[in-house]
Amino acid sequence: MALILGKLYVIIGLKKHFLTVIDRECRIYYYDIGGEISETMEEKNYLTEQGAKELRKELKELERDKLETIRERAPRPLDYREADADYVSYQENLGRLESRIKELRRVLDNYQLIKAPPKKERDTVHLGATVVVEMEGTIEEFMIVGTFESDPAHQKISNKSPLGKNLLGRKVGEELEVKTPIVDQKCRIMKIKYESV
Repeated sequence: MALILGKLYVIIGLKKHFLTVIDRECRIYYYDIGGEISETMEEKNYLTEQGAKELRKELKELERDKLETIRERAPRPLDYREADADYVSYQENLGRLESRIKELRRVLDNYQLIKAPPKKERDTVHLGATVVVEMEGTIEEFMIVGTFESDPAHQKISNKSPLGKNLLGRKVGEELEVKTPIVDQKCRIMKIKYESV
């Protein structure tokens, strides 16, 4: 069931006490008005301050690109029975822009900032920790971040990844085993620091 209230589109969610509101710019808001949480409710995204800043910058640039793309005006299809390359390319580019813009808005409207834990808890791995580990004779360093910000090539691993999940809650000196379908490794925590949050 959908209603239009002023500038908002209101959609009743799957559960009887849960409201999903989508505005005209496709931003999604969830309201628990009592009762169970809807299965459509998305997990909160965890971002560092730097990560959130970079996503806002990307969103601003993409919105500018979208405006420029629209201002250029869509080429008219020459014949609806034939694929017009310019028209198809325009639609694909616009679709990719809109998809990424919606994704960024969804993340930025529903994220929790990763902060360093209190000093007494900094001997334990939490989100935002940079962890130095020894893996089969090799020293590696990883920062534990949320899924959206993970970038293994730059030593940022997700808290949902096998290694990230195993590191959370551990302390210096602890040994753990990381098992995936293609990897089975043991590692030992050498150092935990909270410099980047």
